[in-house]
This record gives sequence, C-alpha cells and structure tokens, in this order.
Amino acid sequence: MNEILHYIWHRSQRDSGLRYLQNRLRYGADAPRPHERLWIKPSLITERHKRENRNMHPFGSRYSGCVFGGDWDLSRSRLWASQKYKACRLHFKKGLSWEETGIIDFSMRRIARDGAIDGLQTREEIVARYDAVDQIMATIKAEGRLRCADPSARTEIGGVLVHIARDGSVLFGNEGYHRLALARIARLPIMPVRLGVTHPQALKTDVLQRLRKPPAP
Repeated sequence: MNEILHYIWHRSQRDSGLRYLQNRLRYGADAPRPHERLWIKPSLITERHKRENRNMHPFGSRYSGCVFGGDWDLSRSRLWASQKYKACRLHFKKGLSWEETGIIDFSMRRIARDGAIDGLQTREEIVARYDAVDQIMATIKAEGRLRCADPSARTEIGGVLVHIARDGSVLFGNEGYHRLALARIARLPIMPVRLGVTHPQALKTDVLQRLRKPPAP
C-alpha cells in the first residue's frame, strides 16, 4: 500500500505542474522540467542506473523532473551487460534470430518468476514485441533518426529515460532499452531522450542547457 501511495503522489507532483514550480523557485529558470525532451549522442550513454537493493528508489518515469542528492548516481552498471542490449547486438550485428539470441527464453523465465516482464505475459506477446523492434530498426535505417515519442509535443512522454549524474554524465534510466540499443547500433549522431532524475551538483554546470539544444534541421 505504501508503494502505491508513493507512486500516486509522485505522479500527481509530476503531472500537476507542482514539481516544476518547486524546481523553478529553488533552481531558477533553467530548472529541470518533468517529461523534458533532451538530445544526446547515443554513444555517450554507456552506463545505466542500477538499483542496489529494494530500499533504493527504482527512479522510473514517475520521478521525471526530480532533483535528488545523495549517492544514487554512483550505483551503475555497464549498459551492454543487460540481456536486452546483448540480444539486440546479436540480432542486428551478427544476424541471429531473436530466438537464437536467447532473449525469448530469458523473457519467458522472467514471466515464470514474476508473472510478467514489462507488462507482457505470454510468448506470443514477447514475439510480437521483437517484431516491433525490427520495425523500429527498419524505420531508423530508412530515416536516419530515432523518432520523438510525439513529434508534435515539446515533451518526450514515453521516450528513452535518462538521469543526470553529479558530474554531468548521462545514465540510462532503464526505460526504453531497445530504442537506446538500436540508436547505438545504428550509430545515430543524436537521439531524443526523456529527462528523469537530476543530481543537484549537475545543476551547477551547463549540462541541461547543452542537452536541450535540438539538432540542426
């Protein structure tokens, strides 16, 4: 119950505008904004935020726009250590089928253990997911870019989630694995991402101002 209330509270703070108002009052006009769209070279994202234990916040999209101090940004793991990233490389670089990469069986084991993986509960849903990943890569190759979650919006709701560490480095926020993997494999020069949590020390730099600049048309 506490987790449910925590989830509802953070979503209400994020979506009502209160979070941005609080940030602006404390950090000024350049304060982080919930759902904010940033732009980054995919190859610069090499690590993901790692939840060390159950007492540590998972920092999902409900925390978009939050500013948190402490040492959360020191808890990291290499991006390519994840099964999803490995599977994408084996499929698109080595030509293995999704089945041969092991990702289907891995996903089914997660379903057997947890009841679902990313909301998916059946083998058919897993296979459909990776058919969709193939379509995303086909679009990336055809257009030379990863599309924004909603090109008509200024925000990036549903986009690849990233966090900003104290040193200004960008950590993957564990939402949008496949799109990030595809952008890296395709060697895109830049991609849209969704701002998650920012460390307060990063606000002493110009990292947000730099990442807010969209690519030249």
